[in-house]
Amino acid sequence: MALPTINKDNSLDRLDDLLRRFWEVESCVEPIAHATKEELDCEAHFTKHFIRSPAGDYSVRLPAKLNLELLGESYQQAYRRFLSLEKKLDRRPALKSQYAAFIKEYLDLGHMSTVAGADLASCRFFLPHHCVIKEESSTTKLRVVFDGSAATSSGYSLNDLLMAGPVTLSPCRRSVLSAIARFYDPLGLVGPVIAKAKIFLQQLCKERLSWDESLPEAQNTEWSSICRSFEQIRRLGFPRQVLSPNSEIQVHGFCDASMEAYGACVYIVCSGQSRLLCSKSRVAPLKTLTVPKLELCGADLLSKLISEVAGTNVFKGQYYCWSDSAVALSWIRDEPSRFNMFVANRVAAIQERTDSMEWRYVPTSLNPADILSRGVLPTELSESPVWFNGPAFLCRPKFDWPSPILAEKSTLELRRKVLFIKSPYVDIVACSKFANSFAALQRIFGYVCKFINRIRQPDLKVSDIQSGTQLLLRLVQRSHLWEDIKSLQSKEVVAPSSSLAALSPFIDHFGLLRVDGRLKNSSLDFNGRHPIILPRSHPVTAAVITHFHERNLHTGPRALLGIIRSQYWPIGGRKTVSKVLNKCVRCFRTKRRLVEHVMADLPKERLDGSHAFEVTGIDFCGPFFYKPEVRNKAPVKCYVCVFICFATKAIHLELIRDLSTVSFLHGLKRFIL
Repeated sequence: MALPTINKDNSLDRLDDLLRRFWEVESCVEPIAHATKEELDCEAHFTKHFIRSPAGDYSVRLPAKLNLELLGESYQQAYRRFLSLEKKLDRRPALKSQYAAFIKEYLDLGHMSTVAGADLASCRFFLPHHCVIKEESSTTKLRVVFDGSAATSSGYSLNDLLMAGPVTLSPCRRSVLSAIARFYDPLGLVGPVIAKAKIFLQQLCKERLSWDESLPEAQNTEWSSICRSFEQIRRLGFPRQVLSPNSEIQVHGFCDASMEAYGACVYIVCSGQSRLLCSKSRVAPLKTLTVPKLELCGADLLSKLISEVAGTNVFKGQYYCWSDSAVALSWIRDEPSRFNMFVANRVAAIQERTDSMEWRYVPTSLNPADILSRGVLPTELSESPVWFNGPAFLCRPKFDWPSPILAEKSTLELRRKVLFIKSPYVDIVACSKFANSFAALQRIFGYVCKFINRIRQPDLKVSDIQSGTQLLLRLVQRSHLWEDIKSLQSKEVVAPSSSLAALSPFIDHFGLLRVDGRLKNSSLDFNGRHPIILPRSHPVTAAVITHFHERNLHTGPRALLGIIRSQYWPIGGRKTVSKVLNKCVRCFRTKRRLVEHVMADLPKERLDGSHAFEVTGIDFCGPFFYKPEVRNKAPVKCYVCVFICFATKAIHLELIRDLSTVSFLHGLKRFIL
């Protein structure tokens, strides 16, 4: 067999060419951009005419490339679009409030101002505006767009007459990450500043911005402020001498958490001085956790940090761990097995790392890790002596430290206790895909009975379905009511604490639990006199209830329970039936709605002030019965006339013999006199 010949030199040349082309492409880090003459003119215009205000804002003249006199009339179009926008916002009040807030922010920031009436005639162009909604954004869902491309009556728009400058992008998400990644602070001395930047980056993640998408205006302004503040870091100083020879040493670690981040910091106390040694911080996960869980994460981070400090064998002394969370402290002092997996794993790890250390409580106002969990700018950090030297009590005797709190055992995040019922029978029905259809289960177990009895006839008979139903219900009872069945088989009576005790149950010849009751002498059939017992919470019980509910035209719970009890006895009765019926979609859709009557307006006399009983309402209550003085005489009816003051709601009661006019007039006279 002849093999194809390969030219070695040609293949190597081709490989070199591919590799050269690969390096040529990859070595071009940034694309080469050629600016147009218009873009260069626009840059020159900006350099020549820009002004920077004391607040740091930039102001520049419009870079016109054509005479602005070419603009025609634009007021009518802008006015019509404004009226259309108003109608749209009136139909959506929530959108209107967001739009108004945006415009108010523009006014407050000085980006625009109101035109005086005298200057209105000199305006050359009226700028229409509308809103763009970005539903996927978690914060800035609405953005107002000013339409400079709207044509005037002359056919020219404002954008047509202005130069288009070079495209400049605001920081995207990638550049923010790049700036944060350039921080080199292995000891975490400026940890709160870095935490502030990390929290900002996480907010961008919540906005679901792509890596190369420009930041929204609010975030762009905030990031610019953060970047300007980075210059202040150079002015911060941290003394690094923390040890003195032949001196006692104390190591204190603090932890704290917020919904945005959590962190830990360590201080060395030596020769009456306390100084920051190191710190660590983490941004809270995007999946929302409760504050106690985040506080526990902060304690876990502290245990890792302080155990690393102890592992250096440089700082030999007493170690203390501080937290301002009473819940986290109660977890750390408790048995890990009491809690769920999240808490138990972290508590066990904390206890192992800080076995020889003492955990104590510190108020939030004295906790230096508080600013680490919130993040601050360098100017704020420089004004916080508690960050550089820790709380003042660290240099005092131990009896001057914050008093410990007596934290009770926490009932939060406890491990769920599951009760297992021991039964030799496996419930094969609950996991069946036909468990929600009683008719389907009857037919399936009808075929099972035919298979067991080796009946080869293809069709199902009524007797087969009846035998299959009995087999189905016996399996359900033995898997969920086995303790009662075992008690009946051994003692012929169920335990007094059983939910079946009041039913006097017995086991029939097929092995089914049935209600005994007091209907043995009734003319009902055997199923009617002794219904089959169904467990409370089982898919088959729900399927039986649904089956009879649909067969009886979606009848109500009371009538349905009576129909079901002619054959079956679901434990829980009406509650069990109502729970199933509440999930019926058809009943929910056709459920009648009660009409709520609107109360009439109060009469004028009830609203205007007047003297007591000047305006009076009258009502009667009764009848009441009183026993006359004559013995053996029947009780006599009487009534009470109620006089109600419209002004004070005071009442006056008069006893009236009957409802006749004469009796009422007598009572009225007594009331007047």
